[in-house]
Amino acid sequence: MIWHRVARELLGCPAASVPLHDYICWPCPWDPAVVRALLARVEEVTGKRWADAIGAQRHFSDESLYGVFMDRGASAHSNASERMYCHHHSDETPLDERGLIAFLSAVQPDATSFLPLG
Repeated sequence: MIWHRVARELLGCPAASVPLHDYICWPCPWDPAVVRALLARVEEVTGKRWADAIGAQRHFSDESLYGVFMDRGASAHSNASERMYCHHHSDETPLDERGLIAFLSAVQPDATSFLPLG
């Protein structure tokens, strides 16, 4: 709840009532256009550089800030897509050599990144 309060203060939004959304997820894809608009909003509201305004917070969640911003209408800044451009492996079982080869062979040509975690 503190993360929500801080995000709303940084964005100049009114307080929210419970229940609150849980924006914490993995992978957490962010649209660069939304991030730029979000940071500009933080600077506009606080009158400080975004890094100083956010860095001054003791309790902070980047995913909560992004989620609140999106829920408050930032989708107008978004180039969102249903397609995930980050090929990832999130199974808790590590990839062996054969699994890694299969993982890499499945990467689409337009993928912007990949995360072979596990």
